[in-house]
Amino acid sequence: MRQTALDESAVLIERQLGVKSNHTEFQPCDSVPRVISACEFLLGTAIVIRHNVFHVLPNEVPILFVLGLLSVRIRDGRWSAIGFKCPHFWWRIVWAPVLAHGLIDTFGLALVFFGLDK
Repeated sequence: MRQTALDESAVLIERQLGVKSNHTEFQPCDSVPRVISACEFLLGTAIVIRHNVFHVLPNEVPILFVLGLLSVRIRDGRWSAIGFKCPHFWWRIVWAPVLAHGLIDTFGLALVFFGLDK
């Protein structure tokens, strides 16, 4: 009874917004990822409490950062899930600082050569 009411309300919302979704029926999530997420949350909480309350850990940020990276890597199986991938325009990213460094050095030498550095 409740499921049909949810389906009907979802259809009404879709009609009002003018969209059509493929997911109108409830699909329960797998409980294993939820348990893993809960364990990760508890581990992160313990790390923060040990740092802020008990002053056992020197700094929790690097630890949480590394654990977060490992979590995404293990869960999704690839680094590109969080944006770590080679972009199509990688040569611009490499050459922009090289060009900027060259221009700064060139103008700096020109200022010294012409005595305008004072």
